[in-house]
Parts: sequence; C-alpha cells; structure tokens
Amino acid sequence: MNRILAVVAHPDDESFWCGGTLAKLSSEGALVSVLVMSDGCEARPDTDAMARWVAYCEAGEELGAALVSERSCFPDQQADAVPQLVINRTVESALALYRPDVVYTHHVGDLNIDHRRVAEAVLVATRPGCSSVETVYHMRPEWPDRCVGPAWAPTHHVGIAETLEAKVRACLCYTAELRPYPHPRSERAIREASHESFMVTT
Repeated sequence: MNRILAVVAHPDDESFWCGGTLAKLSSEGALVSVLVMSDGCEARPDTDAMARWVAYCEAGEELGAALVSERSCFPDQQADAVPQLVINRTVESALALYRPDVVYTHHVGDLNIDHRRVAEAVLVATRPGCSSVETVYHMRPEWPDRCVGPAWAPTHHVGIAETLEAKVRACLCYTAELRPYPHPRSERAIREASHESFMVTT
C-alpha cells in the first residue's frame, strides 16, 4: 500500500490545490494523510479557529484522508517569525512517524510566506537518504504568475474528472475561504479544472 502525506501550511490548502489528487489516490487504495502546520486564523481576526478546524475535519472525510495536526508550529502568515529549523524538525518528525513514499506540498516560490517555508522544510526533510520519501510533488500556487522564487513550471498533471465532485465538496467545507469567480477559490473555478498540476522533486 502506498503511503501519501500532504504537508500544507493551512487547513484548506490540501483541498483547493491537491484535493482531487488526494481523493483519487485514496480511492485507489493509498493511505493518505494530511499534516497542517498552522490553524490559518491568526492573521484574520474574523475567522473562527474552531469552525476552521471543523471544516478541515469534514474536508478530510470527503477526500478520504487521515488528518494530522501541528497547528502550533507557527502562527498564520508568520512562518518567517519562527526559526526555519523548528519547521524543518516538525516535518522531519512527521516523515519519521508516517514514513510516506510520496509527499505533496507547496511550491517553493509561492507568493505566500507560509507556503514557501513549508516547502523549504519538505525539501530539507526529503533529502536523498534522509527519509523514506521517493517523490515530492509541489502544488500549483494560487497565483502562479506571481512567484517570488523559482518560476512555476509544472511537469506532472493528474486528471481528476472522477474525483472532482469529492474535491468540490471538500472545498465547499471552507465557506469562509470561497471567493467570487474568477478567483481561483471560487466554486466555478474549481469545477472548471479537469486536472491538477505539480512540479516534481525526486
């Protein structure tokens, strides 16, 4: 059985940016888990942390994923206020515990600082010979044309037609995160995507 771990900064990242793929892997028999590193709420006082957590749990059920919480690893949108070593060690501990074959995470050039720091930690933790991970898939940034590091250049695409509805249901759990079309977090934009794209690190 393949073991899959998605390492994401905030509850909702797993659904919006690789939810169709995670649901597909789960339906094929893979053991899928999600590690979230922040509760995604501190930067937005109007966001209810408990409601966000409930949404995360409901989304995980839609995707067929087990959920792992490291919400106290860093405060929302303030990953740069935490030593990178702390984030690295959190990811390393998760990899040692869950021993995934494959990891899904953010693109290291993502505009969002939390996303970048998590991606960097995954790259450190998955160095050859340092973990069980064979492949790292970096998810499409929300704003792929505004990367602040390496440009977004996807090399792997996953068709999600058969799991699109599961992805939509998972994303709709996060009602506070939805936006009007044509925002990429609108329901219409989510439904229009027939595949999910990734950059690959081996």
